[in-house]
Amino acid sequence: MNLAATTLLGTAGPNMIMAAVRAVQSEGSVAHSSHSKKKNGRPGSRGLPSLSPGRADTTNALDLNLPTNAAPDDAARYQNLVEQMPAATYVEALDEEQQDWRMLYVSPQIEEMLGYLSHEWLTQPDLWARLLHPDDRARALAEDARTEATGQRFRAEYRLIARDGRTVWVYDSAALVRDEHGVPRFWQGIMLDVTPQKQAVQAIQRSEARFQSLVEHCADLISVVDAAGIRQYASPSYERLLGYRPDELEGRPIEEVTHPDDQELDRRFFAALAQQPGAVDQFEARVLHRDGSVRWLEVVATNRLEPV
Repeated sequence: MNLAATTLLGTAGPNMIMAAVRAVQSEGSVAHSSHSKKKNGRPGSRGLPSLSPGRADTTNALDLNLPTNAAPDDAARYQNLVEQMPAATYVEALDEEQQDWRMLYVSPQIEEMLGYLSHEWLTQPDLWARLLHPDDRARALAEDARTEATGQRFRAEYRLIARDGRTVWVYDSAALVRDEHGVPRFWQGIMLDVTPQKQAVQAIQRSEARFQSLVEHCADLISVVDAAGIRQYASPSYERLLGYRPDELEGRPIEEVTHPDDQELDRRFFAALAQQPGAVDQFEARVLHRDGSVRWLEVVATNRLEPV
């Protein structure tokens, strides 16, 4: 039986990057207009800043409204900072003439991520919708429509199909920016490639599934016990060999099915093993079958507890 504890692993990234982008873009507003989309191609809400009728400028640049005492090269410096980040950023507003959302800016990182140039995003209104993975399309479009209607932040993880056919997982977050009077100005967002993280999680899930299958079909009795000696997991083989369903044993002290004359030995063994991180030890003890008969077991235990 294994003496083990579970450790949760966490990751960081999108929130930190989004905060940095907001810090950069909050220095001013976007002035150059370009021709493209709101992601789903649906008409947007009235009252947002509109693009001038008939404009089809495809210039992909950030024109930052910097303070009057700012150095002349501040705009270029801020744009360079945004375009060196490990994520693609975008800004979009409403084209009143077309009653559609139009992209004002897409950073060049989008090409490395998906193989499409910034210019293509600015000139193909339905590009985002066309690249959505079929299994994620309905969910992503629904979230896009919901946040467009409510003005709430758009947050989603979904898959896009790159130009070369690759499937790319992205974390996409966009916020509606308002002026000092609370009037909506534009949407600004960030798109981060999270494919490596997704692949790592999927690999862990496959490994866990294989291990689970191995454990559940193993002829040996397998348990996971916490530091207090409480059984957290019992394999299905307990019912075959000792007559107890796993749920009858889980959450109960490990020595409950041990023969009364061996219970103290059981407790001392696991208490000593718990003080030795990574140690492996074994002993023999008697356990009671559900029918009252006695079985001798050879117990091999490994301490997988995190050191205190």
